[in-house]
Amino acid sequence: MPILRDDHTAALAGIHAQGGELLERIQDVLDQSTLSAPIERLLRTTAVRRETLLLDVEMIERERGDLPKAANTERALLEAIADWVHTQLTDESSLIRRLTEAETQWRQVILEALEQDWTDQEQDVLQALVEHSDEFIDELAVLQTTL
Repeated sequence: MPILRDDHTAALAGIHAQGGELLERIQDVLDQSTLSAPIERLLRTTAVRRETLLLDVEMIERERGDLPKAANTERALLEAIADWVHTQLTDESSLIRRLTEAETQWRQVILEALEQDWTDQEQDVLQALVEHSDEFIDELAVLQTTL
């Protein structure tokens, strides 16, 4: 493993770590909250798909000779606790807002990484992440309008 990361491996490490934190956060929210059925269903399906996509990113990192950066589980747990508190004090719309903000930030990291030159396979994985993120943001917006 190289001591210093190049632009590609640094971008992949950031995408993987931040995506892992969001996944942990979603799983923590599911574990600690009583959610409405539509939100719970969306978060569960998102978590399953996200886990698969992050495994693809991890594979690319390994192929480039890098070890995947672990998600900051403490930060993810703190965010999940804050999500829970906001939901208890207000309603699920605050959870949706907070998840949308976090997802939008992660999506931007992926879009910035896509500005680099990637192999076709790597490009496909990153594009799949953007599409998945777009779908999640869109579905959160639909749920927001129903509350």
